[in-house]
Amino acid sequence: GVGILILSLQTLSIPESKPYAMGICPLLLLTYIMNVNMYVLLGENRVPEYASITNINTVLNAILTCVGAIFGVTGILIGRYLAALGSLIQISIKMKPEIKKIRSSEKIKLSDSKPIWHYSLYNGASSALNRVLYILDITMVGSMIGSAEQVAIYKIGTLIPTALGFIPSSVINAYLPR
Repeated sequence: GVGILILSLQTLSIPESKPYAMGICPLLLLTYIMNVNMYVLLGENRVPEYASITNINTVLNAILTCVGAIFGVTGILIGRYLAALGSLIQISIKMKPEIKKIRSSEKIKLSDSKPIWHYSLYNGASSALNRVLYILDITMVGSMIGSAEQVAIYKIGTLIPTALGFIPSSVINAYLPR
C-alpha cells in the first residue's frame, strides 16, 4: 500500500513503467509472506520440504514468466503472481502443523530475543544496503545512458554474478537453523 502511494506521487524517468512498478508492490508482500514461512520450515529442520517448495517455486516462476512474456510485461507480472500464489498454496498445506505450534507457543521474553534481533537487524540492514546499492547502480547507468534497451542489457549482465550468491546463501539457510 505504501509503495503504491509513493509511486503514485513520483515521476519516473521512464513514465510507461509506473503501472508496472505499482503492480509489483503487492507481489513483494506475497514474497515476504512466503519467505517467512519458508524460514519456519527451515527452523523446524524440514530441509527436504523447503528444497521441494523452493524448486517448485523456481520452476513455476520460470515457466509462468516465460509464458507471460508472450503477452508482454503485464503477462510477466501475472505469471509471477500465479507462481507466488501456487507456492503459497503449497506452503500453507505443508505448514498446518507449524501453525498449530505457533498458535500454542509462549511468547519469547524481550531479554531472550536480543541476540535474534541483533543478528536479524544487522543481516537485514546489510541485505537492504546491498539491494539499494544495486538499484542505485542501475539508476545511475540508466541516467547516463538514457536507453532502456542498453540499461536492460547492463542489468542482465550484472545479474549473472549476483545470482551466483544463491550458492552460499543456500548453504547458510540450510544449516543456520541447526
